[in-house]
Amino acid sequence: MIALALGLGVVPAAGRERVAAPAGTLRPCPSRGAGFIAVPGSDTCLRVSGRVAGEVAATRRGSSAPLGTPSAIGHLSIDTRTATEAGPVRAFVRMGTGQR
Repeated sequence: MIALALGLGVVPAAGRERVAAPAGTLRPCPSRGAGFIAVPGSDTCLRVSGRVAGEVAATRRGSSAPLGTPSAIGHLSIDTRTATEAGPVRAFVRMGTGQR
C-alpha cells in the first residue's frame, strides 16, 4: 500500500522531492471523509487503507525454553462511495488474516 501511495505521488519518499500530480488526476473528496480521493472521470470517491503487524517472541540465551514462532497479521480495506440519483451508494471490502 505504501508503494501504491508513493507511485501515485500522494506520499513523498524519503529524500525525494514531492512532485505535484497533473491537474485533474487526484482530487480529495473531503465530503466523503478523510483519505478519500476522486476517481478521474466519475463521481466515485475511493479510499484504500490497511494495516500490517508482526511479532516474534524469544527467550534468554542458555534457556531450555524454545524460541517463539514469528507471526504476522494484516488487512486491506477498499471503500468506495458514489452519489447517485437514488441516493448514496457505498461498497466496502475488507480482506485480512489473523485477529488483533
